[in-house]
Amino acid sequence: EAVLKEEPENLNLIGDLALAHMGLGDKVAALALAERIIAANPVEQDAVSGPSRIEILARVAAQTGETDRAITTLQKLLSIPTITDTAAPFTPALVRLDPMFDPLRNDPRFEKMLVEAEQAIARQTSATTAPAKSIAVLPFDNLSEEKTNEYFAAGIQDEILTRLAAVRDLKVISRTSTAK
Repeated sequence: EAVLKEEPENLNLIGDLALAHMGLGDKVAALALAERIIAANPVEQDAVSGPSRIEILARVAAQTGETDRAITTLQKLLSIPTITDTAAPFTPALVRLDPMFDPLRNDPRFEKMLVEAEQAIARQTSATTAPAKSIAVLPFDNLSEEKTNEYFAAGIQDEILTRLAAVRDLKVISRTSTAK
């Protein structure tokens, strides 16, 4: 807290203090500090760090017996698209396993919230799945004056087709289809 007086805008420190006050059982101070970092760094202004600030409020609310507030906060947090560059993205699976949310497990809204979040992720994933990638290798023309070199042009097409067929998740159009 002495450092906070010197660095009143240090949001990481405020978050740590919120969790420390939570652990010490000082519900009022913990919730006030958690609210302070959300107000200072709203997710609407910072899509990278903003969600982690909301996560602190969810943890503090869950651990201090503020079930309604914890579930509402978790719903908001789980509705924010996950940034996959972070070490541990906040997902329904993480919430299921995290012991800090144990106080919420007996509330039927908690399980319903997690199921709905998982379904939303599944819908989003299936909607954004890219179509299968495919490629066609057109026949090469023999531009040499000797007709006996036509096998060379066909061989190049075959070699390219063979190597592309080894690429996983790539559909290679057959030689007979491209000849048409």
